[in-house]
Formats: sequence, C-alpha cells, structure tokens
Amino acid sequence: MALADGTILRTHVLRPAWHFVLPDDIRWMIELTGPRVAATNAHWYRKFGLDDALCAKSNMLLGDALAGGHHLTRKQIAALLDEHGAPADGLQLGYLLMFAELDLLICSGAPEGTQRTYALLEERAPQAKSLARDEARVGRGRPGRCTHVHPRGGPERTGDRSLAACPPTEGGDHRGPARDAARRRPKGRTRRRR
Repeated sequence: MALADGTILRTHVLRPAWHFVLPDDIRWMIELTGPRVAATNAHWYRKFGLDDALCAKSNMLLGDALAGGHHLTRKQIAALLDEHGAPADGLQLGYLLMFAELDLLICSGAPEGTQRTYALLEERAPQAKSLARDEARVGRGRPGRCTHVHPRGGPERTGDRSLAACPPTEGGDHRGPARDAARRRPKGRTRRRR
C-alpha cells in the first residue's frame, strides 16, 4: 500500500541496489549519493553503449510519456524506447532507468498488478527538497539519522565523514548500536569472522 500511494518510494540511492526512501528525503539523498552511484555505473554505461545522447533521448521520452501522472512498467518503457529508435532491454534498460533516477527524473510508481512501474519524481514527491551538501551529510536532524556505521569499517565514506557532526546520544556516542555492542564484548575474545 505504501508504494502504491507514494508514502514510500523505491529508487537507487546509496549504491546500485534498490532502497526505500521517504518522499521528503528522496531529492537530497540522491543529490548527495548519486554522483558516487553514477561513477560506479560508468563502466556499465559504456559496456551497454549508454552514451550522453542516448541517455538524454531516453530521459526526454520518459519525461514526456510519464507527464500528467502516468505510470509505466519496464515492458511499456522498453516498447516506448524501441518505438522511438532507442531499443533497450534487460540490463541495458535497467541502467537507462537508473540513469534517469540518478538524474532526478523518475522514481517508483504505483504497482500495476505484480509489475513495478516508474513515475516522474516531481509528481510523486513534489515536496522533496534539496539540501546544502554539508547539511545533507549530517541529515535533517531526525532521530536515527546518525546511527549507522558500516560494521566492517573500511574506507571513509560520505556518511562516515558526517558522524563527527552528529551529537552524541544519551548514554552513548553518536555511532550507535554497532559501537556499543563492540564495547560490551569481553576483552581477549575476538568476533568470529564469517
């Protein structure tokens, strides 16, 4: 129900994988992480022949077809692109759609039976706001925005850099449950690797 009425939207926001986001947050989250996702996708864009001209043509066709509250399935979008001389299917179509998502053109639409659809982001989340990069890195001040740290550590990421700006939580630090659990582990014992 939440996907159908747009209470929750489905898009590629943190990496080339599906994520569910609130309509109010979709724009600033994609603006913050989209460039990194696009850089990750660059190899695949080249591999599938998705040059600037094809992506621009696809976005133009999608914008026109989805305007006015229309929602289209992948199959319908593939037929539309084919009809206008920009055939795409399979992974190529998936990366074209992800390009349009990262370009803030489309996001999830209301499901049509068992099929997912796409709709214009402006129509599904008209209230979505942009934030300054530093403000977006910290979040918008809601509880829980600063509680995630990658459990395996690893290289510094955009989200990790923003942790210093988050205030400590009551009775703990701003890094939340993962850090607190590590503190409770008995000395001398290491966590088993999987």
